Amino acid sequence: MRTLILAILLLSGLSAQAQPVVDGGLLGVDEATLRQLLPQANRLARPVVGPHHVLGNWRLDHTALANLSLTATFFFRSRQLVRIEQQTALGQPVCPVPKPDLPWFAQLQAQYGSGLTANYTDERGLQQQSVAWTAHGTDVALYLTQQPSQCALRLVFQPHIDKDASVL
Repeated sequence: MRTLILAILLLSGLSAQAQPVVDGGLLGVDEATLRQLLPQANRLARPVVGPHHVLGNWRLDHTALANLSLTATFFFRSRQLVRIEQQTALGQPVCPVPKPDLPWFAQLQAQYGSGLTANYTDERGLQQQSVAWTAHGTDVALYLTQQPSQCALRLVFQPHIDKDASVL
């Protein structure tokens, strides 16, 4: 019986280790280092163009955020990772209000604190909710965007840049 319990614990530990951790701690690495850290990542045939013309060259499926499975895209500028976007569809017709009873939101709050919340309605009348955090030199933003028939979640990590008020 002990052997069976030990085997189950070891196997569960292996599966937990196999799940890649994708967060702001990866920012600043080069492509070779990213490939070493996340060997499951796939190079995209066509790069995704992100904000400010950064290029998303790598994608990793099945990154975890509590009970969600996301797809991560890694954006580079000057050979350094400068942006990570993780996305998924929540599989529900209406976006939930981000609050601690949602396991994925509770995990983000545990890691980054309470954050700043905003709500927005675009020109088509679709609602977007966002929560933003700054922690450990990283800006973290969560976007819940209402699509016509489902809710899309996007989690973005980028380096935090302090702005001097004299240049604003």
